[in-house]
Amino acid sequence: MMKKQLFYSRITCFAIVIFLLIFAVVLVPRTVRILHNLNEITTELNQVDIKGLESDVKENLGKISDSLDDLDTDTLNHAIGELDQVAETLSQAVQPLTNFYRGRN
Repeated sequence: MMKKQLFYSRITCFAIVIFLLIFAVVLVPRTVRILHNLNEITTELNQVDIKGLESDVKENLGKISDSLDDLDTDTLNHAIGELDQVAETLSQAVQPLTNFYRGRN
């Protein structure tokens, strides 16, 4: 009985060692590649000028705010109203044609 148990223990130990070797052979190169890529990414991130980026964003937001302040909303609303009238007139002009073609189907 002890010989069988010893035999199965050796087989189990051998299988575990083989599994760990295969695991190491497969995963170690991938892990090294991932760590290398992470190193490259952190190097590139360290080169980013955060202060310059922040000042550019603030400057552009200021320009956008000034443009919105300069926007003449009354004129824009008037133009939208006129566009609505033109669209309505066009719709009325085209209505007989749409009725004609709808009746043919």
